[in-house]
Amino acid sequence: MRILAVDDDAAILELLSEGLAVSGHSDVVTANSGEAAVKILASSDTPFDCFLLDIQMPGMDGVALCAHIRTLDRYRTAPILMVTAMSQKSYIDRAFTAGATDYITKPFDFLEVGTRLNLAKQQVAASIGTDAGASALLGQKPPPPADHSLCEPVEILGVDHVVGYVAFDNYVLQLTRSHLFLSSVFAIKIAGIEQLYAKLPGSDFRDLLGDVARLIVDRADPVGTLLSYRGNGVFLCMNHKGSKQAHGELEAGLYDKAAPVFADLQRGDAAPEFQLIVGEQVSLGLMSRSGSLNHLRRAIDKVETKALFLQDMKSALAKDSAEDSRKRQMLELKKQGYETFLRESLQDAPSLVDIRQA
Repeated sequence: MRILAVDDDAAILELLSEGLAVSGHSDVVTANSGEAAVKILASSDTPFDCFLLDIQMPGMDGVALCAHIRTLDRYRTAPILMVTAMSQKSYIDRAFTAGATDYITKPFDFLEVGTRLNLAKQQVAASIGTDAGASALLGQKPPPPADHSLCEPVEILGVDHVVGYVAFDNYVLQLTRSHLFLSSVFAIKIAGIEQLYAKLPGSDFRDLLGDVARLIVDRADPVGTLLSYRGNGVFLCMNHKGSKQAHGELEAGLYDKAAPVFADLQRGDAAPEFQLIVGEQVSLGLMSRSGSLNHLRRAIDKVETKALFLQDMKSALAKDSAEDSRKRQMLELKKQGYETFLRESLQDAPSLVDIRQA
């Protein structure tokens, strides 16, 4: 695995090179600034598989460098690990929003760095499919998106504040490690996702997910918001400035704003109603690493439960409506039968003139 390590501290670069060599990663190229790294990327014929970036550097810092790397097609999904002494939440937010895959704080353990490198490599490959993952990890431009399963957490690229599920989970874990997590998370689900998945080609389905992601980010407060697509039409959303009132306003706003996105897909009398369902907030608080990830699962379970409840309610209302319609039809038939009986009876009955003549 070819690695580019960037740090303005020569001693740190030397330690990284030596430590990574011990853990089996001997192909390490170093740069002492963001600008130097950009030049290396532009001139290197052999692509890099992974990046280790310090944040605080003069000139172009590590976050700006991370954002630049993400603009390069061959590195859109490559693992980028921030290796930095900055543990404040503002730096963590900036790094993951710029496209970081993981975040390691100094002083670091080389065994942990090597483990996190391998884990990032495996997870990124798994998250974007075998062929695309292999291309990304070789620094090549991924092939066009192939068909994927509905439950697959496909990557949504090119949307601000939207990260892959690996980066999202690592973000949660990093905040937990730093004891900075006093927030909540909630899930948003596309109702009718099964019909959309069956109806749309793979590329169109991904485009739709991107449109929905942009809509959610636009409606949510973009400051501190991080979004991740988890598969099955579900997005996880983090907004540290969120409140119950803002949460309710978001749900109402999404319901109205989502209509144009699904308008062309809902034409026809038999078309299902596609909409965005916002689940309840789950407070994460100060907890263990495993506990915080379990709470992400809870948030997803809450929106799935709400979606099933709303679907059952619609089915019940439709059944009641069908039953009412059937009753109205029966009453109408009875009414028509009664009127027919009266007409026939009046036709058969003798008239008043006939009675008088008799």
